Amino acid sequence: MSEALGMVEVGGFSTVVKVADVMVKTANVHIEKIERARGAGQMTVFVSGDVGAVNAAVAAGANIAADVDKFVAKQIIPRPAAGIDSLVKAAKNFPTAVSETVDSTKEVDTPVVEKPESVKEQATPASQAAKPESKPATTKRTTTSRRRTNNKNTRPKQ
Repeated sequence: MSEALGMVEVGGFSTVVKVADVMVKTANVHIEKIERARGAGQMTVFVSGDVGAVNAAVAAGANIAADVDKFVAKQIIPRPAAGIDSLVKAAKNFPTAVSETVDSTKEVDTPVVEKPESVKEQATPASQAAKPESKPATTKRTTTSRRRTNNKNTRPKQ
């Protein structure tokens, strides 16, 4: 990776989307990866580009996150080592569009399997299933109320 690498860590998915949008619009950088951290809903956006562009993009992203009190950390690596490239680009977790993954107009040939008559007769709806009989209550509930009275004998003497 001959380009600089910039990272901005923020709290929340909507914040990371807004930060990534501002970073790309501010400078000529490319989003390498958006990664979810382990806890507290923190997410990190990774961008690459020229050192000056990455500096400007990271500063703009950090300012946007700080405006909504979701900024956690920022980091810029001007010349990342060769091993960093494989770490960052290894697992891009951008979701694919629904139209790319599912073709809703495609018909599927699936045979319809009918249940035998003996199975249909044995099945009973849940409303007709035998319910256990409930016993009527044998004791009557009573409510009692206490009346608090001020008794001269219970007050401490002065």
